[in-house]
Amino acid sequence: EACAGGAACAATPPWRGRTELWDESLSLLQRISRQVEVRRPAEGAAAQLEPSSQVSEAIPAAPSELLESSRELVRAAVHALDALTVTVDRHGGDMPSSALPDEAVSSDHDGVPTGSKIWNSSEAWLTVSKWHPAGVVSSLPGGEVKWADVSYMSITELLVLTAVAYPAFVIALLLIITVVVSMFLKVRPELLHAVGADSIGDTIAREAQAWQHVGIAADGSIQDPLYCPPVLPQECLSDSSRRVYQCWVRFCSLIPCWMVFGMPMLMMGLARPYPQEVFAALTLLTSAMIFINGMYMAIFAGSAIVRMRLQTPVDTSASTNVAASVDAPTSAEVATALQQEQVQDGSVMHWVILPQYGEEVEIVAGALRSISQSSMAASSISIVLGMEEREGDVAHSKAAQLQADFSGQFREILVSYHPAGLPNDPPGKASNLAWAFKALLRHLVIGQHELSNVVLTVADADSEFHASYFNCLAQHFLETGDEIRYMRIWQSPVFHVKNYHRQPAPVLVGTMFTAMQELAALADPNAVRFPYSSYSLSLALARRVGGWDAEWIAEDYHMGIKCFLLSLGRSTVEPILVPTINYTPEADTYLGTVWARWTQAKRHALGFSDFSYFFMMLPLLFSYATTQRSGIQSLQAFWSMATYGVTLLIRLVNIHVIIGILSTYTLCTSLLKMAMLVMFSDDRNVDFLFSRTSFCPQLLMVSSSICTVFVSLLFISVYSLVRDRVEGEPERYITSSLLHWARNAIAIVVCGPFYFLGLGICIWKAALNVAISTSFEYEVAPKPTAAKPAQ
Repeated sequence: EACAGGAACAATPPWRGRTELWDESLSLLQRISRQVEVRRPAEGAAAQLEPSSQVSEAIPAAPSELLESSRELVRAAVHALDALTVTVDRHGGDMPSSALPDEAVSSDHDGVPTGSKIWNSSEAWLTVSKWHPAGVVSSLPGGEVKWADVSYMSITELLVLTAVAYPAFVIALLLIITVVVSMFLKVRPELLHAVGADSIGDTIAREAQAWQHVGIAADGSIQDPLYCPPVLPQECLSDSSRRVYQCWVRFCSLIPCWMVFGMPMLMMGLARPYPQEVFAALTLLTSAMIFINGMYMAIFAGSAIVRMRLQTPVDTSASTNVAASVDAPTSAEVATALQQEQVQDGSVMHWVILPQYGEEVEIVAGALRSISQSSMAASSISIVLGMEEREGDVAHSKAAQLQADFSGQFREILVSYHPAGLPNDPPGKASNLAWAFKALLRHLVIGQHELSNVVLTVADADSEFHASYFNCLAQHFLETGDEIRYMRIWQSPVFHVKNYHRQPAPVLVGTMFTAMQELAALADPNAVRFPYSSYSLSLALARRVGGWDAEWIAEDYHMGIKCFLLSLGRSTVEPILVPTINYTPEADTYLGTVWARWTQAKRHALGFSDFSYFFMMLPLLFSYATTQRSGIQSLQAFWSMATYGVTLLIRLVNIHVIIGILSTYTLCTSLLKMAMLVMFSDDRNVDFLFSRTSFCPQLLMVSSSICTVFVSLLFISVYSLVRDRVEGEPERYITSSLLHWARNAIAIVVCGPFYFLGLGICIWKAALNVAISTSFEYEVAPKPTAAKPAQ
């Protein structure tokens, strides 16, 4: 083959066979190639490959015919190697020395510069061109082997940096640390027997007898035998273990801050030794997350809307038309006459809790009117008005007015007054709800009500339910098995569109994306779901976990996580595809409304604190499992919950962390690109890196834009489902679907970047608050002051 390159082969000596001659010549060529050295050229000259003086010494004494043949082979080898154009100079790129031929680097060079040497312009650099491996097959027309100009990057380092940039690596590390911390927690010896007294069989037997045996102590506190969480109480820990756990709690409070600020700082620190890899990892990660999110909404939200249209009753007053869940057929196919009779005859008792603080009477009245539209309102639905004692006489007058206005429309209306000044009890929906739940449970126990068939629904003060929601909820409760129904949370899609016609463009962007995200999660059969805004659950599940925690402001997500942990992963959130609507914050002016939405977003971002809560609870759950008599079964249940809990953590990451760091990563990549352009010498050819890494993000961004257009079209379909329940007359352009879509698309393009930047800032503030504060202030966003009844 070397001779075919242009050199003439010598004739075969008469005393040597052709095969033997070729074998010996090939061996000689291999020995010669190891003696080839590369001479550094002068400025502007091409590199040359020449045999060294040792080549002649490497040729063994042989007859003249063999020597002449070998010399011809040497000349052919030099010609072939020269065709490879191996240029060694100070010229960008990062090619490993293992990819170069033996001795292809001059003797005064130690190899390819590594690490931070790329920033040092005085370091020699390598460019390798046209180094074609043998056997390369090209898909280009004509079979031409053509290579793109690229910068060398280590695939291993790129994958590791991507794992670090996305918090999956951090989650795995935190779980390992959690187990280590759990092993250091010890129970006080005198309490060890008491803590480990119950086996799983004992617990099941106790729960079977606990339905009606709720006691009320002399001080009014509730003693519920169903509340026996699989958590080791802190007072049972030894003194040293308690100190360890307090340090762990403090560490957990720093986790959100580390994820939002620590990871970008770590990536920028790694940009010193791995600038190209960090730039590529951050660029591809941010683009991929935007693309995946857009695809997810387009696929699953579209599926949910189709099913909502098929399953939502047209006649909303008809009690027999009940929407089915995502995974079930329509209600007409599954509902039996017996089930319908059970729904209507009071077999399921609904209690709707409406916590409120500073809300207008008309706002709450709108929620009550929507509930009263249910055909089972008077017979099976009762209301708890959760008022705030700190409002003084205003709270009492509002409660009296609402009781009078809706007298006879519900089975019962109960009023609770949440007092001010309780420890670890900041004002807000969570604390009001926690107090209202205890008041309701006390009321049910004193009145000797049946507790096993009670279903609770938590609603925002401005929530407007579909007329068939409670019929659907009752049917879901009855159709579910006895054990599973008490581990279920039911969620309807919540759309913030009640004042849609008055929403400014920046607020409108949030309305669309929030609706599509929540709807997609409900439609995805494999999604990890959290309760959101307005949701329902059995009284038994609420009792099992001890109700709501007053100090955690984002009570919906927190309750979902709490139920998951304290049920050891058995609780699930299931969809009911009938729409619930409510308001977005609204003020008297355009900017005032935008600011009100900003206030609400800051409060919602505090749900980031639940990430800390998850890891705070794991050591207590693990320690409890290790102290039980059924040790293996308890540990199996714990590890099953912890394993599935990883998906829950990833869901939290995608909701809070990714939004918080996407803006940060975008800023980091911009700064890193600027630094490389300014500080890299020209021979690094950094333009190769930017040109190659820009293609994939551009492609993903185009795909994401298409998904965004599709999502905005889907929202028009959502609007058509609830149009009759939206307040006010629409603008003329909204009556045209094309103009309506165009308005929304323009809003996304113009205001979308500002909206997501604002969300990122909210996440930053929330992470800092979790790190430095032990309690949070509940900021009430203004609602419309002159709400009109829903039509």
